Amino acid sequence: NKKKNKKKNKKKNKKGGAKFGIFAMPQDEFDAMCKRWLEATKDQVEGLTDEQKKEMNPAFIGYEFESDHRPWHVTKQMKVPDNIPKPEYHETGDPVSERAIKANRTSTIPINTPEDMDKMREVCAIGREVLDITSRFLKAGVTADELDRVCFMACMERGVYPSPLNYNKFPKSLCVSVNEVICHGIPDCRPVQ
Repeated sequence: NKKKNKKKNKKKNKKGGAKFGIFAMPQDEFDAMCKRWLEATKDQVEGLTDEQKKEMNPAFIGYEFESDHRPWHVTKQMKVPDNIPKPEYHETGDPVSERAIKANRTSTIPINTPEDMDKMREVCAIGREVLDITSRFLKAGVTADELDRVCFMACMERGVYPSPLNYNKFPKSLCVSVNEVICHGIPDCRPVQ
């Protein structure tokens, strides 16, 4: 019965009938959730004037830009609560065990156990939810910093660490690549256009 229902739901979804996950949440509830998260993280931008938000990181002074777009102020790195399990790089930014694995890599492909596969499915489902929430929040006028804060809080509510945060010293929970940024853009206070 479960398999038949899943197939039926998949067919409905392909036809555009049924909505699943975060997209099933009514817009007013979704907006209220995001507003609550932004309120909980308002210390990131509280007290910054509009002019301060537009200030470019001094590291970019002298860089030759191809357009009028410039990076804006990057807020401080958010802290993950003690109850959330953390990777080894959460303090230092150095993924030591990952480098060790890469250095000792052989041509052997690891075989995952059924338990490993179950864990991977669970983690992927959580990642998908966070991605769906963040992408649903994205619209013109939202700042990249607000996207980061929504992503961060979605992770916190699910009890997971946002993997980009402090990985090789990356200061945010997600990458936002807009305008001239090719990849790994650091979320800042510039509104998305």
